[in-house]
Amino acid sequence: MNTSHPRARLLFIALMLLIVFVGVGCVPTRLGTGWASLRLVDDNILVTYNDRILLVDAGTGRPIQLTDSQGRIRTDSNNNPLRWELLGSATQSQFFASPVIVNLDNQTDKLALVVDYNGKIFNANLTQACFSGSSGECFIGNQPPFVQIQGKIYTDIAVDDQRIYLPLGEHDVLALNKTSLTESWRFRTQRGVWSTPIVIGDRVYFAEMGHEFYALDANTGARIWQLDLGGAVAASPVFYDGTSATDYADDQPAPTDVSYNIDNGRFYAGTFARTIVQVSMDGILENVFNTNDWVWSSPKIVDGVLYATDLGGMVYALDVNDNLRLIWQQNTQTRGIRARPLVLENYVIVVSQEGIVLWLNRDDGSITLRQETREETLSDMLYVPPTQTRRDALIVIGTINPNRQLFAFTVEGQQVWLYPPAS
Repeated sequence: MNTSHPRARLLFIALMLLIVFVGVGCVPTRLGTGWASLRLVDDNILVTYNDRILLVDAGTGRPIQLTDSQGRIRTDSNNNPLRWELLGSATQSQFFASPVIVNLDNQTDKLALVVDYNGKIFNANLTQACFSGSSGECFIGNQPPFVQIQGKIYTDIAVDDQRIYLPLGEHDVLALNKTSLTESWRFRTQRGVWSTPIVIGDRVYFAEMGHEFYALDANTGARIWQLDLGGAVAASPVFYDGTSATDYADDQPAPTDVSYNIDNGRFYAGTFARTIVQVSMDGILENVFNTNDWVWSSPKIVDGVLYATDLGGMVYALDVNDNLRLIWQQNTQTRGIRARPLVLENYVIVVSQEGIVLWLNRDDGSITLRQETREETLSDMLYVPPTQTRRDALIVIGTINPNRQLFAFTVEGQQVWLYPPAS
């Protein structure tokens, strides 16, 4: 039985069309609808949304105040405390992608690359909350310098030691020199690239909206293989090799010493053809699992089990070591799930488009807890581990409402804070 919800499908189609029309110049270059990108930096949440980048205290949900090099709170001309915030309004910028930390060993400030929807690439000093040069010096004035490329960027970028890989929303993948930000190569595609490329060794892998999955030489951009997946891919595929580098729960520390087993590697992706596919390292379609509806989220693999969601509100658990055999599925009876599932020791946590948050038992998919934000949710959730001063781990959910943008829950489902906080 098809469990898709027509209203959810229409909303997602409308969102996609809006992005495409903006990309080809059919509507103004600023979007009214976006989604927040969330990233943990130390114990703060770096939020990228619309025309601003800000820091929120993960423990309290309050804005981080801007301090000087001595740790003193900086104030404006009226002696009001300044909060940590980077604004793109001066350059007509709108951000979808999360900044990428690119610190050099000899730098004390935390530096990042920031890309905007219209193809501007900034350096940013995250310690001092300013747009900067590549060495971290803050630029003064309202027009921070940037490198302009031809293309629009809807999703996160990829980096390695030498290059930055930009997925362009209308078509193409562009590689830039990491230091000079000059073009190294451009690979032409027929359709847009809405998912983050994957860099493994000297190869770059990515999927495009025209059904194709590619492997390129990272040094030259030359095509190594190309595979038709039968459906568009709007969320990033995942690489899996069975090692701790790719198989860990969200509440476990991410590996820092990544050593892949390429011989056992393969890729998994969801498509708009209502499938989850398994692809070998040499571009062979090995397994296909048919879902009830479009898949617009990245899967998560833990202990050899792949967890995925679809736009009909279904959640799936599949055995990656047994030809994507179905272990369980759960109909959440929601309007569709765009966000990647969070997989913890005991739970699979999902959030639907209309802001329903569900805790599912990892063993059988049964729903054990339900919370509601009542806000439109398109962003991936963020797991915030406990600290020495904060006992509880947190699940942070981003919405499209700037007045109720972040909700934080404990792993057991208790709401802890809301950002912006009530005045």
